[in-house]
Amino acid sequence: MPNGVYFLTYDCPRGADYRRPRRELGKVAHVGRETPKTTLRLDRRPGATFADIKAAAARSLDPRKGRMMLFSTKTGRIYTLDNRGNQPGIWVRRDSDD
Repeated sequence: MPNGVYFLTYDCPRGADYRRPRRELGKVAHVGRETPKTTLRLDRRPGATFADIKAAAARSLDPRKGRMMLFSTKTGRIYTLDNRGNQPGIWVRRDSDD
């Protein structure tokens, strides 16, 4: 069974360093850049879990204003993380099962 394939788009990385998410996520997934530049394709490495990917992604964001969206191609689920607003730092599932 192949490992998970995810797409991640982000805004406002930590320290305004737009290469940081690629470095952080490169520890748990093979990272490929898509268009636009802030969209990444992640092929999960053997032994890495979805929680590892979410943790690495969260570490790469600005803690006050960073935000990102993570899409799983296998399940079709969409998760968002927004450090602005009511739930900073919490991954929220945004898809519907209807």
